[in-house]
Amino acid sequence: MTDYELIGNNLKRLLEEKGWSVKIFSEKSGLSERTIQNIIKAKYKKIRLPTLYIICTTLQTTMKKLAGF
Repeated sequence: MTDYELIGNNLKRLLEEKGWSVKIFSEKSGLSERTIQNIIKAKYKKIRLPTLYIICTTLQTTMKKLAGF
């Protein structure tokens, strides 16, 4: 499993734990639904640091938990 697949899986799990859909997370974070779906599906081979920061801040989690470390 690649790092990007791990981040996508963890993002999906964290959203499920909060009971949030991609649409709700999009509204809360300001990221597009497409961007979130592409991260979950590991379609990106690079994720910008500001995007990761927004994800972690919105989910109130750390990079370690998002990346699975």
